[in-house]
Amino acid sequence: MTVRKVCAMKINLVNVEETLLVSLWGRAQFSRENASIFNDTKAIELVEGLDYDFARLDKSLGVLGNLMHAGTAQHAL
Repeated sequence: MTVRKVCAMKINLVNVEETLLVSLWGRAQFSRENASIFNDTKAIELVEGLDYDFARLDKSLGVLGNLMHAGTAQHAL
């Protein structure tokens, strides 16, 4: 998988904004680990272009929790 690298953009998020980022990060993580069944290169590109401490999300929710959140949010749309 080839992902275009962009300059990191510093972001400061709180509450709702951070919650919305969880879905994007979950899609990127799952795509990295399971490219043969789910390959969202745009999510990976966007996440890699952000200067944000995603380790916090990984520790608190894990990939499965983030994907469940992403699926629920997308289903609601």
